[in-house]
Order: sequence, then C-alpha cells, then structure tokens
Amino acid sequence: MDNKGNYIAEEYHYDKNGHIVLIDRQHKDRSLFKNKDHFPNNIYISRFILEYSNNNLYQIKWNADTEKEMKIIYPK
Repeated sequence: MDNKGNYIAEEYHYDKNGHIVLIDRQHKDRSLFKNKDHFPNNIYISRFILEYSNNNLYQIKWNADTEKEMKIIYPK
C-alpha cells in the first residue's frame, strides 16, 4: 500500500505438490480507473489459473472482473 491508499493484494493457492494453481489479485489505484461504473471502489479484480502436466507448467489462464472468459496468456 502506498500513502495514497493504492495497493495490490494477491492470494495464492497451492496443490498437494506445492505448485501454485490459482492466484486471486485485487489492485486498487485511483489513477487507473476513470470509469467508476466498471470498477466499484476503484478495485480491479483478476484471476490466474496455472495448469501443470507431469509437474511442468504448461498453461496460464487469466481473466479480469469485466471479462467473462478466461484467456490463455501462457504460452502465447
């Protein structure tokens, strides 16, 4: 958090093998959001889903609270 009330908070979820499988993020920065109808209280929420095969990361999906579908961001 900075002295203007802006912050990024992340919550990590792990599987039984210790891999990060889910990241929930809240980002609050008043300077980023001009349209307050889409971001109540200027909070931007996003989610990352990490998928593994044979203990190797093979895909990361992401979405924001304004989007309905997950997008594959890794690999590109």
